[in-house]
Amino acid sequence: MRMQTLLHGGMAVGLTLALTACNETDSAQGVLLRVNDQPITVFDFNVRQVSGGVPKDFSETSQQKVLDAIVEAELMYQKGLALGLDEDPGFQRAVAMAEAKLAMMKRQEMQERVYQREVASKVQITDEQAKEYYETHKTDITHEYHLGSLQFPEQGKAREVVKRLRKGESFETVANDIAAKIPGFDGDDPDSLRKLWDMSYVRWRQIPPAIMEVIAGMKAGDVSEPIQHDGSGYIVLKLFDKREIAEADFPSLRAELKEALRTSALKERERRFYDALRRSARIQHIAKPKPSTMTAAAHP
Repeated sequence: MRMQTLLHGGMAVGLTLALTACNETDSAQGVLLRVNDQPITVFDFNVRQVSGGVPKDFSETSQQKVLDAIVEAELMYQKGLALGLDEDPGFQRAVAMAEAKLAMMKRQEMQERVYQREVASKVQITDEQAKEYYETHKTDITHEYHLGSLQFPEQGKAREVVKRLRKGESFETVANDIAAKIPGFDGDDPDSLRKLWDMSYVRWRQIPPAIMEVIAGMKAGDVSEPIQHDGSGYIVLKLFDKREIAEADFPSLRAELKEALRTSALKERERRFYDALRRSARIQHIAKPKPSTMTAAAHP
């Protein structure tokens, strides 16, 4: 009898110690409660509070409502698993979509971190670099340009327009004629038409370097040959006017110059960094995406 009492007492002490250790571990891991052994953590609580649109109310009543909602959802989830509802095609599509969104979010988050560490943090522009650029491009920087711009997807179309202009047609007439043919646009309002091609006065920073090189060689009234522009096909420009801008000395433009040069340097470093990654990777194109499949996945 005494041995049984000792055994029972030892079991009770052992169980108490085990529960205490478990509680200490849970507490260290931020576990608030367990639902059929499934832990519910502080992080689960915070996510539910934010995603549920619940105000950050630290009263016991409000916190208990959030916990009750989590417990209810977890119990229903466990019941669904017991019923085999996780095999339902609709459920599986919804989970697949959620997992794909999570994977996309992880890529985007990591992409930003890699960009900041390997690209942004390694590009700095000094005052000396900004000053050198200012002196080299002083004329471009200290002027602004009134431009007309026509864009074409193909070089042939751009050349046809240039021929019309070289034969004497005015840029304004040709530009309005092209703008009036845009589908869904009212071509009877000259002011609205002009807004489609008249860029008004722009400065060097608003103009891509390759195009700025062309403009630098133009005089007021000149029309350019077709200029290839990345992502936009070809453009034809007319320089209506060129005028000096006020406060165009280096001290006044130092911050703007440094920002512009850094933006340009960032783009170049990012391009080279990405190109290097692609060259070192093995990319296999297995199949082309099917829009119908993507639509089905997007709407479980």
